[in-house]
Amino acid sequence: MPSEGLPEVSFVVIAFNEQENIAHCITSILRQDTNLTMELIFVDDGSTDKTITEAMNAAKGDPRFIKIENKVNLGRGKTRTIGLTQAKGKRIAFVDSDIILPNDWLMKCVEGMGENVAISGLAVPDGDIAPISRIASARPKPISGSMPITGNNVLFDGDTIRKQGFPKTGLGEDFRLAANLIAAKKPIRQLNDLFVLHQESKSYTKFLKWMFVSGVDATSLLREFAIVRKADLAWAAWFTTFGPIVVGLATINSEVFLGGLALNILFILLISLAHCISRFALNPFGNWLKAFLLTVPAMSYYLAGRTIGLFRKVH
Repeated sequence: MPSEGLPEVSFVVIAFNEQENIAHCITSILRQDTNLTMELIFVDDGSTDKTITEAMNAAKGDPRFIKIENKVNLGRGKTRTIGLTQAKGKRIAFVDSDIILPNDWLMKCVEGMGENVAISGLAVPDGDIAPISRIASARPKPISGSMPITGNNVLFDGDTIRKQGFPKTGLGEDFRLAANLIAAKKPIRQLNDLFVLHQESKSYTKFLKWMFVSGVDATSLLREFAIVRKADLAWAAWFTTFGPIVVGLATINSEVFLGGLALNILFILLISLAHCISRFALNPFGNWLKAFLLTVPAMSYYLAGRTIGLFRKVH
């Protein structure tokens, strides 16, 4: 039992303009099938829509629900830290506002934690494809990320996360935290048979902007941690195609220039194709094809962001 009536588990949910999803997220947490005592700390990061109202309606006066409001948008890392400072549980769970947990999520995470200091389920669809999956009605495949844990659904040992803390970055804070835990030789784990529903509602236009910013930050991650991922190799291969483009321009050789440009476009198509094959079921093919067509511009934005990331960082 927790000491002095403190909750055994603290859930922290951060949200920014998530009026379409927040109620489902909060309801899925409050309905967890568990005998453990809980609290749910909801931190609104300066939303300008009805996120707070929807969250309050979903909680329906549940005494386990605690609301915190940021007057302005502070970003994911800082907002997670605000929730962390208020959490009283022996274990602390972070769940993104567009995630719906199965009723046995907490039970399976606690049972599977063992000696690990953090444990995650697998979000479907993955964040890199969620809007495309929704728009194209393409069936997503479960796919693990480049790190064993993800910030969108993760249970921590409270002492560990309080000591380690979330990086106060606006993007990529979960990757950085996982990398720091691994560097500190802290065991972390993903349960590949524990699926959570990811129902991201951002528009395609906002998704393209997010892909660009994500690309900028991905280059920062490579620079900070020297951890080479498949995405890094794909970007590096695509980047080499600028060689003949530059040479063609410098020598006013149209054949070399056009050859390099054609190779550049071909690499974008191949990277997009590999991305879609790994993340979407081919059946029904029409939906998969639509997802592929939506992926090509998105991947172009991501690769451009990776290149811009050589010269600047995401704050």
